[in-house]
Amino acid sequence: MAQQYPYDLRTGFPNTSVLVPHEQLAAITQQLLLTDSATQYTGERQGLTQARQQIASFLSTYSTQTAHPDEIVITSGAIAATDLVCRASTQPGDIVVVEDPTFYYMIDILKMSHIEVVPVPMTPDGLDLNALQAVVDQYGERVKLVYTIASFHNPTGINATPENRSKLVKMAQQHNFVIIEDTTYQWLYFEEEPPALCRHYDDKGGYVVPIGSFSKTIMPALRMGWIWAGSPEQAKHFTDSKGDGAAGALTSAMIGTFMEQGLYEAQLERARSHYAERCHVLVEALQECIPANVEWAIPKGGYFVWMKLPDHIKASDVLLCAQARGADFMPGHRAFANGDNDQYMRLCFTMLDDEHLQKAAQIIAESIIEAAAQ
Repeated sequence: MAQQYPYDLRTGFPNTSVLVPHEQLAAITQQLLLTDSATQYTGERQGLTQARQQIASFLSTYSTQTAHPDEIVITSGAIAATDLVCRASTQPGDIVVVEDPTFYYMIDILKMSHIEVVPVPMTPDGLDLNALQAVVDQYGERVKLVYTIASFHNPTGINATPENRSKLVKMAQQHNFVIIEDTTYQWLYFEEEPPALCRHYDDKGGYVVPIGSFSKTIMPALRMGWIWAGSPEQAKHFTDSKGDGAAGALTSAMIGTFMEQGLYEAQLERARSHYAERCHVLVEALQECIPANVEWAIPKGGYFVWMKLPDHIKASDVLLCAQARGADFMPGHRAFANGDNDQYMRLCFTMLDDEHLQKAAQIIAESIIEAAAQ
């Protein structure tokens, strides 16, 4: 078991004691169990109808397109959703493009499909589309998927501009690849909403497949996610590629009922407010103590602060100094496909209280100074 640090800025999970709607979920679960209405395997491989209806209703309300229940596929989380789309859309040797950096776990998950992961750098506007075009020119029809976190990107926090999203979709349509749009942080904005989903620009349908989950908005232990396919036929194709039969009926019924009772919108607002407060505390503490030659931006949503160290300081050295003081963070090289960039640090602000966030910021600053002197 990995060592636990009291000032944990590494783990990308919420503080469940604060975020989870314990009483509401307990009441729903008790009712489902007492009525024996969600204890049997349903055989609905695409996912429980009630849950698909509620997710489709949410997406129709909070995006610019209408989602239909027969376009929704329920999965065991967003990671499982990405894995399913990849397995259903690629053959061994195909190319999947990822942002560089990206959500580190997805790199390993995608490689399990025996495809080649090709990284494309980020710009302040989103994915570097000129670099993507060069990849398409080089590999041609082997490029089958592009995985993107267009809103409150993990780990950089970048919001892709509407122009960047639109051009990316046009490239997908022109070169016949599919965009997996990870919406994990789409609705976790602090003030201003991010641009519309990439799906908004897919006027032909099927070129943008959003995926999402409830791990960051309700609780990680649910392990429930979804795929929004471009058509019922595409949804069936994904469903036919599933290796787990069906997602858990009890969890699906819990979420379906939670949403049906109109509780999810209030939960999202609660999550946004909580994360914004956590972010403010960490940012304020960092502004007081982080050396001026460290580059970072104030997040506008999501979970993370992304820092770039000066050339002469390695994040791995800072990490050792921080851990010796009881703090932890994710070294940025984990998020790069080639794992070879040691100038970046990802700090997660969602788990700790005020006192621990303030102390963690102080430790990070002291550790940067110590590493610079080595």
